[in-house]
This record gives sequence, structure tokens and C-alpha cells, in this order.
Amino acid sequence: MKTRLLMFGFILALATPLALADEGMWLYNAFPKDRVQKDYGFLATQEWLDHLQLSSVRFNNGGSGSFVSADGLAFTNHHVGAQMQEALGPEDPAVKASLSGRSPEEAAKQLIAGTKLDDVTVRKQLYEGGKAAVDASTDPLIVLMRNVDREARAVRKRFDDEVDAVVQRDGATIARARFAQAGFTQPPDATFTLRLSYGTVKGYEENGEKIPYFTTFAGAFQHAEEQGNKPPYDLAASWPKMKSKLNLETPLNCVSTADIIGGNSGSPTVNKAGELVGIIFDGNIQSLVLNFYYDDRQARAVQVDSRGIIEALRKIYGADALVNELTGTKAAGE
Repeated sequence: MKTRLLMFGFILALATPLALADEGMWLYNAFPKDRVQKDYGFLATQEWLDHLQLSSVRFNNGGSGSFVSADGLAFTNHHVGAQMQEALGPEDPAVKASLSGRSPEEAAKQLIAGTKLDDVTVRKQLYEGGKAAVDASTDPLIVLMRNVDREARAVRKRFDDEVDAVVQRDGATIARARFAQAGFTQPPDATFTLRLSYGTVKGYEENGEKIPYFTTFAGAFQHAEEQGNKPPYDLAASWPKMKSKLNLETPLNCVSTADIIGGNSGSPTVNKAGELVGIIFDGNIQSLVLNFYYDDRQARAVQVDSRGIIEALRKIYGADALVNELTGTKAAGE
């Protein structure tokens, strides 16, 4: 089977002691260009690396994402935005101020529908008006940020004092010892800096069964039916309704040997041309070992395929305007 080289713009990384195969989440200024060129015949130019770095986003809750349009549209995972409620609980003051009794989905829909921040003129007025204009604004997104600012700063200070300071102190000691031994041949431990990992799209074996490297829409419907369309395997109600309009052979998810860890959710996956071809959202159960040791025999990073995203946005959700912004094209017949 022919494999395709993928690159991953990652935000949170943890290097392991031994460098094997496609292991490592590398700093952009220390990417192993020679190794990649030798193994894959691909030269990662500085222009290519700069393109990826400037397209990557780190969210304060530890998630990752990427800019996918000139207007600042960012791609990430749903759970990156929903984690606040799960972590803090519905009675937390910040959660109450943010959601006002709504679900994260409902709140997001209403906030985006009511905001004027997508208007350049409005943003310019706020910029020129300074803090006074921001404080007086009734835009729902700005009101939201004002409501959670105090709690967010308090949580951040506690994290900086009680977690980050300890990690930096003890982590620096370990890092110095490792660097003295290996130098730049291994990626450094995570520091919430942007990282780049690479790997191949590749299946694996589990209990003697060959697991293919990709799934399709047809497979998603089949799996849901085999499980009686019951949670957590059931599909959203809108999917069966639009099944006849879908190209069921469109790839939905795929796996690769990229080295990932918690915090990589939402990371863009790109091809050798620097084009976004998917979004990391999980790893298989065998990838849990990657927290401590890299092994590519079964461990796989899981991404949603960009072709599946486009197919669903157009034919299930009717989000043609969003797809047009993503691709620079128009739906057939427009």
C-alpha cells in the first residue's frame, strides 16, 4: 500500500527518550529536515515551515487549531470549545456567565448570530475607542469576555504559580540532562510552543485483523446500524435524512503514525504542498502509550478527513457559504 506523508502543526508535545521512526514533536526552528528528506524524499523548505507556523493556533484550554481563510476563520474540534463546562461544572460562576443556562451549542449559535465583530468597521471603532469603547460595548461576544475575564485571570494565575512554575523548574533540570546527552537529535519537552510532527497514513493490525487506514461515510452508517443506532454509535438525526445526497465512498476519518498527545486535538494535518487535509481529534487506544514511549506498530493518530468535512458541510448541514470560504470555490449549480 502506498502511504502519503503528512505533517502535523501541534501545540502541546512531550518528547520520549528514544528516537524511533516518526517520533517527535519538533520545534519549527529545529525540524529534522535531513531525516524527512532521506526517509520520504520531501524537502521541508523554510517557506513551507513558515507557512505552517503562521497558520497554527493554540487555544488557552490546551487545544489546537488552524487558520483556514484570509478572513481569520479557524478550524478546531467541538470538544475544545465545550471543555469549560465539563471541567468546571454548570454551577461555576464563569460557566453561568458564559452560558446563562444554555448548552454550549445554543450559546455559540446565539453569540455568533448576535455579534457585529465580523464587521471591519465595528472592530475599527472599538480599536480607535480603546478600553472605554470595549467597556461600553454591548456586543454579546465582548460582554461574554468581560463576564469571564476576572475568573479567567484568577485561574491563569493559579496555574502559573502552582503548576507551570513547578513544571518549568523540574522540567528544566530533566531537559538539561537530556540535551547534554542527545543535543538537537531529539525534540524538547512540551512548553506550549508550536510543534511540528510528521508521519505516514498507514493501517495496522489488531488481534490478527488488518485495520484499514481510512473509513468512509458508508462505514459510519453501517457501524451505526450494526450497533442498533444506539449511543454512542448512533448518528445525528440529520445524517440519515441526507444519506441519499451523500457520496458514501467519501473518506471520513483516517489514521497515521504521527506522534501525538493530549492537547493535539484540533491540530491541522497538512500534505507536502502545505494544504490542510484533516484535523486531529483522537488517537486509538494503542496510542495511549505515546505519553511515555513512541511505538508505531499499532499506535495511531486519528484525524477527520477534509474531504469528509466538505461533504458533510455541503450536503448535510447546507453550509455552502462556509465551504466557499474554506475552498475558494462554489457549490455545483451556483
